[in-house]
Amino acid sequence: MQGEANLNQLKAIKYDGDKPLFIDAGPGSGKTFVLIERIKFLLNEKHVNPESMLVITFTNKAANELKNRLADDSDVGVGLINKMHIGTIHSFCFKILNMYWPFSIDVLGGYSNYVGKRSSFELVSMFLSKHMGDLGFEYESFIGQKEIRTVVKKFDEYNIYGVDTPGLVDYIQNNRPINQDYLNLIEKTRQVWGDDNFIFPYNAVVGDDSFKESWYNAKYLAIAKSFPKYNALLKDKGLFDFNLLQMTALNLLEDSEILEEIVYKNVLIDEFQDSDYIQMQIFEKLIQNATSFTVVGDDDQSIYGFRGAVPEFFNDFSKKYDAEVVTLQTNYRSTQDIVDFNEQYIHDIRPKDSKKDLKAIRDK
Repeated sequence: MQGEANLNQLKAIKYDGDKPLFIDAGPGSGKTFVLIERIKFLLNEKHVNPESMLVITFTNKAANELKNRLADDSDVGVGLINKMHIGTIHSFCFKILNMYWPFSIDVLGGYSNYVGKRSSFELVSMFLSKHMGDLGFEYESFIGQKEIRTVVKKFDEYNIYGVDTPGLVDYIQNNRPINQDYLNLIEKTRQVWGDDNFIFPYNAVVGDDSFKESWYNAKYLAIAKSFPKYNALLKDKGLFDFNLLQMTALNLLEDSEILEEIVYKNVLIDEFQDSDYIQMQIFEKLIQNATSFTVVGDDDQSIYGFRGAVPEFFNDFSKKYDAEVVTLQTNYRSTQDIVDFNEQYIHDIRPKDSKKDLKAIRDK
């Protein structure tokens, strides 16, 4: 564990300007160390109210690591940690909804059961598996268990990008026809097996290109049609998935009175490069009333593109908000030969204005 801060780390830790702080942290450069020391700086030297501090991470593991390391620090301790909010964006949204949503809420699987146990994907998949018939995934639109991942991914896209699903349904119906012979095959199969014991004629379908294409079209039509049914089913059961949780929290923050009441005026966001479109809108609401706003991340390490994360948000942030930029260049984890090897692949795809010039401190 790092002891003394280097000059760039110290600049980030002690920053006290009016602009947001943008920490571009190279791999192994001690970003967690800097984040912890900046929290301590705000608490102990700037004397900010710990209840005004919001620290957003992108995994429960990262949140727990921060809490544990702060708890072990004699300058912080458990008492102050309990006054701050340190957690995932979903835990923050859950808290906002509990404060301002007029109805009691629960998240798929129960929020307390989710923490550290199951992912959003697992919980949505379990819910979909239970309600496949209710959502229309049967007969000609049959979707097997292995394809539920595709449904979850599409639902994520619909939520994050605000897709006009009725318009999508019209487009699929007009441009992706379902062969009548395929529908006849499904109907004959239903007559043989009955609806309660229906077995999808997989071999017959995949063995015929026309049937296979019709099945594909039917599945994607069913996914588009099922999205409003899915949200209605969640609402009927008083449940939120994590996308709906974020969307509803953002809608609440659109209310200027609610936004003004939010106590979190000192905001720190870790792994900022993994923010998706909705999360960025939430952060842009919070920055409006923030006394201090710090983002930490490394676009070299963006890992959540599969679920809508857009690294460009990270790169554009400093320009949009005229942020103070501090680049952490010293790698404490690897030797220089490893850093040089990685740089061969990463250097040319970085933004042209990137100031990263990573140097290792370890000899072996």
